[in-house]
Amino acid sequence: MPIPAPDEFWKLLAASRLVPTDTLDRLRRGYAHEVEAVPSAAGDAAATTALAKWLVQRSVLTKWQGRRLLHGEPGPFFVGDYRLLERLENDGPGRLFRCRHEPSGRGVCLMVLDRKLCQRVDVWTEVVRRTTIAHDATNPMLSRTWALEQSQGNRFIVCEDVEGTSLADELAHRGPFPAVEACQHMLPVFLAVAELHRRGAVHGSLSLDAVRREPAAPGEGEYGGRLRLLQIPLVGDPHAVPTQPPADATERVSRLGRRASFVAPELLLPGRSSDERSDIYALGCMLHALLTGVPPCWQGDAQRTLSQAAFVGPPPLGPPLVPVPVATLVSYLVARDPAGRYQDAAEAADALAGCMGMPPVSGGLPAARQ
Repeated sequence: MPIPAPDEFWKLLAASRLVPTDTLDRLRRGYAHEVEAVPSAAGDAAATTALAKWLVQRSVLTKWQGRRLLHGEPGPFFVGDYRLLERLENDGPGRLFRCRHEPSGRGVCLMVLDRKLCQRVDVWTEVVRRTTIAHDATNPMLSRTWALEQSQGNRFIVCEDVEGTSLADELAHRGPFPAVEACQHMLPVFLAVAELHRRGAVHGSLSLDAVRREPAAPGEGEYGGRLRLLQIPLVGDPHAVPTQPPADATERVSRLGRRASFVAPELLLPGRSSDERSDIYALGCMLHALLTGVPPCWQGDAQRTLSQAAFVGPPPLGPPLVPVPVATLVSYLVARDPAGRYQDAAEAADALAGCMGMPPVSGGLPAARQ
């Protein structure tokens, strides 16, 4: 669709409800006064683009909102009480947004669920179950999932907006972590996943991209921010029944990118879905990557990486860079046969703690779900 003329853009902005009427009139007068005359004949894309940039620079619009208006789309920019600020990338048919809760001014993220899929009893049951578990989880490392809401026919999940840099990007910048530091970083991740397992859930989307380091406070240093593990709806597809990574079609595989290094090889088999042991494999690959500086089995693209994991597996570790106990632990975590791995993350966390000279750490987890 061609970029609308400036007058039409102002009409779209009015229809969007993003700006109150009195503010809109004031903006139009201010723009006419501030900006030198620019040709505004119908179809003048340059004039309208300049107007959109002017509004973005003054924080009247976000870049995403401005782009949608330039495409002639007046919205919707609201879901219930939430103002949509930015569309975020995600897996599956849901639409993930960065938002502002208008009554409180609080920044959140929101996933609008697929209406047709949610009409299926099995999908809706799984959405409710996984959202409830994510909400009830108490581990402070896990991103908070707050509510499952409905407004004007839309069903959506509201969650915390976790800012920061992914651990994958940090690894690419820093290179391999010393063994002690790698273990210290991963033990809280193991425990966070262990709580989900105890509550009857599988994470299903573990990778270094699912771990985010929040911005450091003054004086903490570049890497002093707290690490957080993202869960649904920030990662993964809440509609998935059963939970399965996007590894069943060429297009979906290509979207995996470097996350392919953390997909358990058995998940490439027909009918297989994520379980506790595939989470264990991903945790082992995350620790392996921190120790070596590169995602295990990475071959430059997702398809070749999945094949490498299935037929060869992550390369073995050992001295002098990796102590024998840690290398042995990783070998059990990333065993190609699921039966050779630790069977849940609580068991794996206790084993990792032992490598660090610590007593078992799983005693504070919730009781296993019956």
